[in-house]
Amino acid sequence: FIAMSNRKSNRRKDQPYIPIYVMDWQTDEKLAYCSAKAHGILLNILFILHKSDTYGKVSLIETFKNKDDDICLQFAKQFARRLPFDLLEISEGLTELKAMDVIQITPTTLSQRRMIKDAEISLKRAASGAKGGASKKQANNQANDKQNAKIEYDIENEIDNNNSDLSNFFNLTKQEDKNKV
Repeated sequence: FIAMSNRKSNRRKDQPYIPIYVMDWQTDEKLAYCSAKAHGILLNILFILHKSDTYGKVSLIETFKNKDDDICLQFAKQFARRLPFDLLEISEGLTELKAMDVIQITPTTLSQRRMIKDAEISLKRAASGAKGGASKKQANNQANDKQNAKIEYDIENEIDNNNSDLSNFFNLTKQEDKNKV
């Protein structure tokens, strides 16, 4: 669902926007079987995942871990203050989204596979771009070094030629002075 920009680090959470592929959202078969409530909860969770330290993944905070509660309820309690839904709605929505494999929930994390995949692709592209940029810079530096060496050579030759011309001028002047005497 989520598009990623090319950034050099995993700092997408600093982006003030979250690009969403509309067609992917509308045509996702797993999501299509989910209720409107689950859609709303998912969208709000995507915002949280976008701002998380590990893009596309959020860890269950120790405070909300409770062996007696279902894992979806534990995450629901964690999200309750951040989502505009009551605890029961969040828990039911998470259960529905997990059952349809729209989100993945382990005993310690909640994640969205597509967001994680897009982040990995983005990081690889950024690394490749940095390598390409570095090699281009190196090639430019080598070209500049060659150009600078050629300019220095041309200047040295010009100085030698000018010195030779001056020397010839003075020799001719001496010859003319001798002829006048």
